[in-house]
Amino acid sequence: MIESQDTVLELRDIRVHFFTYDGVVKALDGITFDVFKGESLGLVGETGCGKSVTVRSIMRLIEDPGKIVNGTIMYRDKDILQMDEEDVRKLRGKKIAMIFQDPMTFLNPLITVGEQVAEVILLHQGLPGLTEAEQEKVKKDKMQEILKEEVVKVFELVRLPDAASLYTRYPHELSGGMRQRVMIAMAIASNPDVMIADEATTALDVTIQAQILKLLQNLKDDLNTTLIFVTHNLGIIAEMCDRVAIFYGGQVVEVAPTKVIFKEPIHPYTKGLLKAIPLLHAPKETLDSIPGVVPNLVNPPGGCRFNPRCYLAEKNPEIKESHCIVTKPDLLEYGSNHLVACHVRAKEQNK
Repeated sequence: MIESQDTVLELRDIRVHFFTYDGVVKALDGITFDVFKGESLGLVGETGCGKSVTVRSIMRLIEDPGKIVNGTIMYRDKDILQMDEEDVRKLRGKKIAMIFQDPMTFLNPLITVGEQVAEVILLHQGLPGLTEAEQEKVKKDKMQEILKEEVVKVFELVRLPDAASLYTRYPHELSGGMRQRVMIAMAIASNPDVMIADEATTALDVTIQAQILKLLQNLKDDLNTTLIFVTHNLGIIAEMCDRVAIFYGGQVVEVAPTKVIFKEPIHPYTKGLLKAIPLLHAPKETLDSIPGVVPNLVNPPGGCRFNPRCYLAEKNPEIKESHCIVTKPDLLEYGSNHLVACHVRAKEQNK
């Protein structure tokens, strides 16, 4: 893998299984990539390819019937997967925060949005400017007053209108875009090192989506934080991200700077994704598509999980028989910061 002097997250050989009545779903099969301080990294792929499972693994949010069965996730010099539950709770929200797709699922409908953000501030950083001993002496009314001031500041930071009056509003009283801004406020309340946005704009209309994307960009720069952006929309990736990791069937098949992915994709799956995007300057009656279907992860294909749909494998039957259907390809370097997992491309490079 590419080494960096300022790597904030290192994922190595992450494997996640879900134990269901139909069998063991092998959701992640050796996910490996780095996240660098201050960058925006996009995770892209079809529905069910493992993007959300990956970021939930970083947050240690994989629950029964799921289990992380292998790998390491290093945050700085600590393996998140080896931490005890108390240390994970201290890390989650304070150092690594997550913005979920559906605010109405993750906001408590019985508590005002102001109180929910105040709870995050109190849990992870306490009352600003006071020691723990001083905080214990603060009366409840005074504490609520200080917390409200801090919450209003955060609401203003995420561009919520009339921030002071929103403190006492409930989630159902807000629009979808405002609820998503509250979720972002909760994520940035403790100035996290890493911010994860998991399909954070999917449920919003296009106009509000653009506003939220611009807000996330500005917050990342203003707070000097790192952003991991999960989406299936390559247009958003082109606008938002410095680098991209392409997922397929629970595997990472290509990682590269965004400009390189769009101009010089190497993996056949990445090429297929880009060809399927409609272009305004070159209208088509029929869009290109990748033949076949996504793999069944209870019984996935052997070796490279893309091999049943891969035109390169079909053109190189000897390599397919000896490598593609037998061995999972390693992520190999194809230039500066460009990693690709493909047996055929590896053979071509070694010629």
